[in-house]
Amino acid sequence: MKSYLVTFVLYKEEEDYNQIVEKIKSYNKWARIHHHAWVINTDKAATEVRTEIRESISNRCLLFVIDVTGAGWGSYGIPDTVAEWLKKNL
Repeated sequence: MKSYLVTFVLYKEEEDYNQIVEKIKSYNKWARIHHHAWVINTDKAATEVRTEIRESISNRCLLFVIDVTGAGWGSYGIPDTVAEWLKKNL
């Protein structure tokens, strides 16, 4: 299973945020790093993830999906539960 960092900027915040979060959570294994940055686990390719998430939001957005499987990472200030999830799932 691969781990992807999904980050986004929405220009219609209220309209799109709930839709994109719902789509991200549909991957079942996810962690919210902060409001607009999430890590998900899936067997799909990054382009597939991008396309699936892109379908749930308006044209006025920025979306970036990158494979971070096994990547080194460091953090400060994120909740302990998120850090533990990352330790187990990246």
